[in-house]
Amino acid sequence: VAAVSSKAIVVADTANPSGGFTDAEYSSFATTFDTLVRPIDVQNFGEPSDVDKNGKTIIFFTKEVNKLTPRGSSGFIGGFFYERDLFPTQTTSDLQGCATSNFAEMYYELVPDPSARFGDVRSKQSVLDLTPSTLVHEFQHLINAGRRLYVNNAEDFEQVWLNEGLSHIAEELLYFHVAKLAPRQNISTATIQAGGNTSITAFNNYIGDNIGRFEIFIGMPNATSVYAGNDELETRGATWHLLRYLADHRGSSDGDTWMLLANSKTTGHHNLANVFGTDYMTQIRDWATSL
Repeated sequence: VAAVSSKAIVVADTANPSGGFTDAEYSSFATTFDTLVRPIDVQNFGEPSDVDKNGKTIIFFTKEVNKLTPRGSSGFIGGFFYERDLFPTQTTSDLQGCATSNFAEMYYELVPDPSARFGDVRSKQSVLDLTPSTLVHEFQHLINAGRRLYVNNAEDFEQVWLNEGLSHIAEELLYFHVAKLAPRQNISTATIQAGGNTSITAFNNYIGDNIGRFEIFIGMPNATSVYAGNDELETRGATWHLLRYLADHRGSSDGDTWMLLANSKTTGHHNLANVFGTDYMTQIRDWATSL
């Protein structure tokens, strides 16, 4: 256990490679979670469940995340969340047991690996820059799953494409908060540059990857479905952009859009129809046409 804050327990794998984070840096992640990440996600998606009754989220920094990305890959996995960890270890009257569950609100984060022991080189600075957006992304997944299991009594977990889209929206909301900007503004290159290095860094760290994924999609739209049953970067970019388009056309602000999507008992297309209306496919057609 590297750090404990009001809402977080930060755990460091004892087998992580050398050249990694210090306890002070782990403590700063706990503070970032308490003061920035958690408030954004809770406001937009709801309170997380609390199966272990400690009021905290465990954030586990481990080289196991690094190992998930094959060496030489063009992209990489920055973190993950397993629904498994929310299940009881033994079957109850409501839920099937999972013997390997940690039975806790927890998720997993990338660590620095400057000597490339567990994958490609990951410098401390690059992982430092990445971590806040990964924290807010994976926490949405945790909230979504926990509320479906223990709050909203949904039959299924959200479909991958929509779940990932909501987590990329969480990254965008983090950017707006840090950059002191908002949706429905014409945020141009000049706008970003006018804020100096702080503004440029916020763009690069918190929203640039979303735009990069979307750029992959618009380079191959005839080969990509916005609601494909996969976890590809181009699908993520398309779904993020579609959700932003639909939310922008739903009202003058994001309002309750993200809360409704994250707290639905339905999934996928049914979820979109409930929030955006029965003509949602016409809206998707208009989005596709605009592209």
